[in-house]
Amino acid sequence: MTTKASYISFTLVIYLMTAFSCTNEVKKTESTKYRFFVGTYTQKEGHVDGKGKGIYEITVDADNKKMEIIGVIEDLVNPSFLCQVDSSNLLTVNEISPNPQNYPGRISRIELNKDGSYRKAQEAGTYGNAPCYISYDKTSGMYATTNYLGGQLVFGSITPKGEIGNDLSQITFTGKSSHARQEASHLHQALFTEDGSKLLVSDLGSDKIYVLEVDLKNKSIINKPLFEFQLSPGSGPRHMAWGKQKDQLFIVAELSNKLDYATFDNLTGKIELKASVSILKNASAPNNTGADIHISPDGSHVLVSSRGENNLVVVPFANGNFGIPQFVSTQGTAPRNFNITRDGKFVLVANQDSGNISVFAYRGEGRLDFVFSFSLPSPVCIVEKF
Repeated sequence: MTTKASYISFTLVIYLMTAFSCTNEVKKTESTKYRFFVGTYTQKEGHVDGKGKGIYEITVDADNKKMEIIGVIEDLVNPSFLCQVDSSNLLTVNEISPNPQNYPGRISRIELNKDGSYRKAQEAGTYGNAPCYISYDKTSGMYATTNYLGGQLVFGSITPKGEIGNDLSQITFTGKSSHARQEASHLHQALFTEDGSKLLVSDLGSDKIYVLEVDLKNKSIINKPLFEFQLSPGSGPRHMAWGKQKDQLFIVAELSNKLDYATFDNLTGKIELKASVSILKNASAPNNTGADIHISPDGSHVLVSSRGENNLVVVPFANGNFGIPQFVSTQGTAPRNFNITRDGKFVLVANQDSGNISVFAYRGEGRLDFVFSFSLPSPVCIVEKF
């Protein structure tokens, strides 16, 4: 064989080997990383032995079962609930109970800098103790928070720069009901309607949900309920969530462990109960308490965290009725807030007392598959960063 022929043969062999290798190469795909802020309890309170350091910023790689702590926003006491205003501002409540100095609860605004650093830029009082929720409505440009102790609804405006305005105001509610924990008003959540014209406030202490009008022009709340929705004695309404349709309202009752479906009239503020279902797996679960509630991406299921039995309760919903609940262990104890990622692919649950966050893949049709769990001290609220 000539030198030229040998060269051609050698080149052909190399080409075929390379082509074969390329056609059989496994293509690698990059996993999706999610970024979250996690609020924690930082000190001992009556219901928790807080061991956290503040607000953790983390990334979660569910495909590879990895979590990484990016940073910790310290200099905060019990940042137990969070909401992000924009890419530069994060609001949190500081859930502080009465102490010998009777120092009240606080609201803090965290400045999120482009270089990844943080700064507690503002702080305001809440006229009371143990603020446990905060929400922000982009339409009205307002925020609202609720004091579990004292019965105060606290609200004000957010400036175009994302700062807390100088118009902090409050409305105090009173009431009680039949349960031992219902000796006084205990506000738990403040939920804006989609158009920002109404604010719904749940009062665990009086078994009521108050519907208040929002003065959009003056950025204020009218101090007289438009409607008062009365639940059964001993219910203890805690959290609410809007359904896929604008008139659908779902309510989890902490004390009675019931999930309620009601219709909401945005014009009159009227709430009308339509259906209820228990979130208990075992009827005899006296120490169980319902916690958080979210709706599946397609609106076909309602998810509720249930402390005591430590489950995510997945309840089918169709044509105004509930189906048979499914019970999924949260792989921890005292599940509080949970987050469904914006793409609808994963659910993260904050297990407060066991100090871990569990990650589940959401497969549709209400199916949750456990992926992995990672440790984080006293987690209570999870917000996906944007």
